[in-house]
Amino acid sequence: ERDIRCVRREDKTLVFGNNLEDLPYIVNQAVCNARLVLDEVDILKTALGEILINAIEHGNLGITGAEKSSAIERGDYEKLLKDRMRDPRLSKRRVTLEVHMTPDELRYVVEDEGDGFDYSSIFKGDPCDRIGSGLGLFMARSFFTSITYQGKGNRVILEYKRPHDGKAAHDDERP
Repeated sequence: ERDIRCVRREDKTLVFGNNLEDLPYIVNQAVCNARLVLDEVDILKTALGEILINAIEHGNLGITGAEKSSAIERGDYEKLLKDRMRDPRLSKRRVTLEVHMTPDELRYVVEDEGDGFDYSSIFKGDPCDRIGSGLGLFMARSFFTSITYQGKGNRVILEYKRPHDGKAAHDDERP
């Protein structure tokens, strides 16, 4: 395992296209030093991954929840994705992921080039009613300290702040 004790701050920007198969590599890049702040890196990867999938599917590719559900039921979700990725209006869209990390905080800013959505009521209601659509947002909300949508809904700020009494991995090992 890498020695991250030397890391004091990290700021980087990742810009990528709409290929969902690239997400594991992008997420790994975004969380590579996150153990400095928290121990639950696998949960962080899942939560961040859900937000990035939404940015691609619903943001850049404009797939509605109803379209996704219907395509999954018919068994042609992969075809829907490929068709949208071939659409010249959508294929050039990118996701920008800004990463900011200090020993006490992780902040991710995710912005897609889609049309946005009405996020004012996104976390209202029972999460169980969202099985298959939107449940990932509730999972991300339960992990991050705060999730803030901005503008037309195509920009979201995810923050994780280490509790004052919490200890991240390597706290006792810092030089």
